[in-house]
Amino acid sequence: MRILILSDGIPGHFNQSIGIAKILSEEIEVVFEVVESKLKFNALRSISMQLQKLLVINFNLFKANLILRLFYKIDLDKFDLIISTGKKVAYQSAALSLISGIKNIHAGTLKTIDKKFYTAHITGLVDRQSPNNIVTTIPPTKYKPIKYANNHNNKLSLYLIGGDGAGYSYDLSDWAMLATNIELMFNKDNIKPIIVTSRRTDKVHETYLYNKLAHLCSTDSIWFHKERRPLDLEKIFNKVSLIFVTEESATMTAEAISSGLPTSTLYPDKHSQKSEFYNHLIKYEKMRYIKRLNFKDDLTSHDYDTLISDTIIQIRKDLKKNILEKINI
Repeated sequence: MRILILSDGIPGHFNQSIGIAKILSEEIEVVFEVVESKLKFNALRSISMQLQKLLVINFNLFKANLILRLFYKIDLDKFDLIISTGKKVAYQSAALSLISGIKNIHAGTLKTIDKKFYTAHITGLVDRQSPNNIVTTIPPTKYKPIKYANNHNNKLSLYLIGGDGAGYSYDLSDWAMLATNIELMFNKDNIKPIIVTSRRTDKVHETYLYNKLAHLCSTDSIWFHKERRPLDLEKIFNKVSLIFVTEESATMTAEAISSGLPTSTLYPDKHSQKSEFYNHLIKYEKMRYIKRLNFKDDLTSHDYDTLISDTIIQIRKDLKKNILEKINI
């Protein structure tokens, strides 16, 4: 099967789409290509989105063609399936599918459009208006779950570090508390950290963490502002026994959970409890997919659910089965 992944350029979105393609590849032979959605008049992006929202009301072939005129043409002749994630490409995906007759899968909440225009529609919550809705607890990711038994003797822990965003705000005192607790875990349990910072990490904060922790970190650590080494999370997941992730990032959290390894999210005192993602975190915690820890918490004093990988494996199997049924494979 030849798959077009329609990308809005947001890594968290096209990585979800790649995750769907990789899940399908476990059953069928798959070749996928990521193609970025490009508006002809990018300066009018906001206006074009509003226009698309109007055009998908009582959607038909004529309106689909009008939507596609807003974008540079994509050659669909070599593709058998379209996968998209995120609202910025949702209507273009529907238009491409309607005009070409190619089946499509979309991940993410949709408004305005009749959801019958998606062969499969993947969401985290039930959408009763979507006839082809597939509900999954964990968003699709590129990573297969790892049995904890395979890694439990590995004396390495992974810290996925983000930065301000999604109602979270970090200052040096937060990172000081985290650094102290990472050092405590190293001294107490001989668990060496792998630190991975990101583009959202404030450069000053990264430098602080580097100066405090570099001497005891694994060489697998990646400091975003110091070195632009490629990140191979799958390789790192297979080395560590525990994962800690700053919880402002829905993508990093989902990827960490998808590893099947014991995962804790880390939060500072300054954080909002009003976002939709915060509700997902509470749900994940209640289902024992994660532990939520404040930066000041002792990282060594918590019992971790070492059987979570079985649950994540089943979630992935169920998602694959439901997608294959929707696209009739």
